Amino acid sequence: MFVQLGKDLATSSFWETDRFELPNMKVVAEDLATLDWPNETSMLVQGDHRSICRFPSLEEKRYRAVWVNLQKLASGAIDNSKLCSSNICSLISLSPYSFL
Repeated sequence: MFVQLGKDLATSSFWETDRFELPNMKVVAEDLATLDWPNETSMLVQGDHRSICRFPSLEEKRYRAVWVNLQKLASGAIDNSKLCSSNICSLISLSPYSFL
Protein backbone atom coordinates (compact mmCIF):
# COMPACT_ATOMS: atom_id res chain seq x y z
CA MET A 1 0.00 0.00 0.00
CA PHE A 2 2.79 2.44 0.88
CA VAL A 3 4.48 1.93 -2.49
CA GLN A 4 1.23 2.61 -4.32
CA LEU A 5 0.61 5.82 -2.36
CA GLY A 6 4.20 7.00 -2.31
CA LYS A 7 5.37 6.38 -5.86
CA ASP A 8 4.14 9.81 -6.98
CA LEU A 9 5.89 11.65 -4.13
CA ALA A 10 9.15 13.50 -4.62
CA THR A 11 11.66 11.89 -2.28
CA SER A 12 15.35 12.07 -1.48
CA SER A 13 17.57 9.26 -0.31
CA PHE A 14 21.08 9.60 1.10
CA TRP A 15 23.57 6.87 1.91
CA GLU A 16 27.10 6.64 3.21
CA THR A 17 30.36 5.87 1.41
CA ASP A 18 32.40 4.72 4.40
CA ARG A 19 32.19 1.82 6.79
CA PHE A 20 31.10 2.50 10.35
CA GLU A 21 34.00 2.03 12.78
CA LEU A 22 32.32 -0.74 14.74
CA PRO A 23 31.25 -3.26 13.44
CA ASN A 24 33.41 -2.23 10.44
CA MET A 25 30.59 -2.19 7.93
CA LYS A 26 28.24 0.16 6.14
CA VAL A 27 25.05 0.51 8.17
CA VAL A 28 22.84 0.98 5.11
CA ALA A 29 23.87 -0.21 1.66
CA GLU A 30 22.83 1.77 -1.41
CA ASP A 31 20.30 -0.82 -2.56
CA LEU A 32 18.55 -0.62 0.82
CA ALA A 33 18.81 3.17 1.15
CA THR A 34 16.87 3.93 -2.01
CA LEU A 35 13.28 3.31 -3.00
CA ASP A 36 13.77 3.32 -6.79
CA TRP A 37 10.72 5.51 -7.26
CA PRO A 38 10.41 7.68 -10.37
CA ASN A 39 10.56 10.98 -8.44
CA GLU A 40 13.39 9.95 -6.13
CA THR A 41 16.69 11.78 -6.01
CA SER A 42 19.37 9.58 -4.51
CA MET A 43 22.69 10.90 -3.32
CA LEU A 44 25.89 9.33 -2.11
CA VAL A 45 27.28 11.35 0.81
CA GLN A 46 30.92 11.05 1.81
CA GLY A 47 31.26 9.66 5.34
CA ASP A 48 29.97 6.94 7.61
CA HIS A 49 26.38 6.51 8.77
CA ARG A 50 26.76 8.98 11.62
CA SER A 51 28.80 11.66 9.86
CA ILE A 52 26.61 11.98 6.74
CA CYS A 53 24.12 14.04 8.75
CA ARG A 54 26.63 16.10 10.72
CA PHE A 55 28.34 19.02 9.08
CA PRO A 56 31.02 21.20 10.67
CA SER A 57 29.93 24.32 8.77
CA LEU A 58 27.37 25.72 6.36
CA GLU A 59 30.11 26.09 3.75
CA GLU A 60 30.99 22.41 3.65
CA LYS A 61 30.44 20.81 0.22
CA ARG A 62 28.45 17.87 1.63
CA TYR A 63 26.14 20.22 3.53
CA ARG A 64 25.50 22.34 0.45
CA ALA A 65 24.61 19.30 -1.67
CA VAL A 66 22.17 17.93 0.91
CA TRP A 67 20.68 21.37 1.64
CA VAL A 68 20.03 22.17 -2.02
CA ASN A 69 18.32 18.80 -2.45
CA LEU A 70 16.09 19.32 0.60
CA GLN A 71 15.32 22.89 -0.49
CA LYS A 72 14.06 21.58 -3.84
CA LEU A 73 11.80 19.10 -2.04
CA ALA A 74 10.40 21.81 0.22
CA SER A 75 9.83 24.21 -2.68
CA GLY A 76 8.06 21.51 -4.65
CA ALA A 77 5.83 20.68 -1.69
CA ILE A 78 4.89 24.32 -1.27
CA ASP A 79 4.22 24.76 -4.99
CA ASN A 80 2.15 21.58 -5.15
CA SER A 81 -0.02 22.37 -2.16
CA LYS A 82 -0.44 26.06 -2.95
CA LEU A 83 0.57 26.99 0.60
CA CYS A 84 1.99 30.31 -0.55
CA SER A 85 -1.40 31.90 -0.10
CA SER A 86 -1.09 31.28 3.65
CA ASN A 87 1.37 32.58 6.21
CA ILE A 88 3.76 29.65 5.70
CA CYS A 89 5.69 31.47 2.95
CA SER A 90 6.40 34.45 5.17
CA LEU A 91 7.71 32.05 7.82
CA ILE A 92 9.95 30.28 5.31
CA SER A 93 11.39 33.56 4.07
CA LEU A 94 12.42 34.36 7.65
CA SER A 95 14.58 31.23 7.83
CA PRO A 96 18.24 32.01 8.60
CA TYR A 97 19.12 29.51 5.85
CA SER A 98 17.16 31.20 3.08
CA PHE A 99 20.34 32.87 1.80
CA LEU A 100 21.92 29.51 0.92
